[in-house]
Amino acid sequence: MKATITIASALMLACSCIGENYDNCPDYGKYLVLFKDSSCCHDMSSGYMNLYYSEQDGKCTPSGVIFQYNGHDTIYHPGENFKLYPGEYHMTTIVCSSAINYEQKKPFKNGYRYLYHRGVHNIQKKRENIIVLEHKLANSMLVVKCFNESDFDHCITNIKITPPVEQDAILGIQDGRCSCEQDVGLFLEPMYHDNDSDSWYYYCNPLVPGKDIVLEITLADTTEYSSKSLYTRIFMESGLEQGKIHTLHIGVSSNEIGVVLSGITNWEDQYHKPIISL
Repeated sequence: MKATITIASALMLACSCIGENYDNCPDYGKYLVLFKDSSCCHDMSSGYMNLYYSEQDGKCTPSGVIFQYNGHDTIYHPGENFKLYPGEYHMTTIVCSSAINYEQKKPFKNGYRYLYHRGVHNIQKKRENIIVLEHKLANSMLVVKCFNESDFDHCITNIKITPPVEQDAILGIQDGRCSCEQDVGLFLEPMYHDNDSDSWYYYCNPLVPGKDIVLEITLADTTEYSSKSLYTRIFMESGLEQGKIHTLHIGVSSNEIGVVLSGITNWEDQYHKPIISL
């Protein structure tokens, strides 16, 4: 009789662990965790996701793990299988083109994009725990769109700006806030041209309001095979806000440039519009 009860109990336990239902299974320790990005932000050839996590009850010291992705792959791949015990975890992720040693507290680098996510995620007794991440822009973005104010035989070959200095813009892991730079640099750095939208863009650190940015536009004469540069100062009344796209519409003639219109957009809203390929 005891043998029959034991066999029946074993069969019930085995049946409860069939398929993807692990709720009634014994605790086998850690379970596989995979990360997937919902914002399709992988438009770089390769990059890294820097993960920082701790148990929700605060008993565990935050630990850092680095994941890598290639091209437009939406799944982040660790060096080896990443597993956690069942439970709830505070998770913070930073996506950029290089791995980050956050303990060094280095500021963001201008010219690079940084994405940020923070949330509480539940790890269950499952074959795979797929966590969907909602990343937002952690630094700032400046976009320049030019149009001809008159007919002339010139084309824009390069645009440069004086970006914020790299000194204070450090992202807070706990709240996701990035401090603003207090000054603008003295050297011009090139913006990047997007062929699809014919716009120029630049990722940089946030900047406090009330600062001037110098803009240099290089024009090439298509008839005389010569080039020249035009300069202007742009007063950033609102500064450069974290997570925002600041768009400057600029009129260009053969002898002068002028800011016609400016606007501020949330990065995640602009990303899904076919205005610029980020």
